[in-house]
Amino acid sequence: MKSELKPDQAYFFLIRLKYTKDMGGQDMAIKDVLVTYLGEQVSKIKKAKKKADQGEVYAVLQPNHSQIDCYVHDKLTEANILLKADPSAGSHIIE
Repeated sequence: MKSELKPDQAYFFLIRLKYTKDMGGQDMAIKDVLVTYLGEQVSKIKKAKKKADQGEVYAVLQPNHSQIDCYVHDKLTEANILLKADPSAGSHIIE
């Protein structure tokens, strides 16, 4: 999917990730994460418009466990999504 994201476009998508909750790898969990991807080449005006649309998108794509924003294509990885989707992560932005 990542290869389909264009740097001059904005996307909203819901991704389901399976991960282990414990170090032994026995306790599996599922997390649904709503991602707003704004490519590096998206104009500032378009970014502002898409940020304004987020409320409606969040209302439609429910339920989800967390919402994150991503601005750098190369950093959009499963590991980064899981890290930023954690409630204790502080910032939920991948930059």
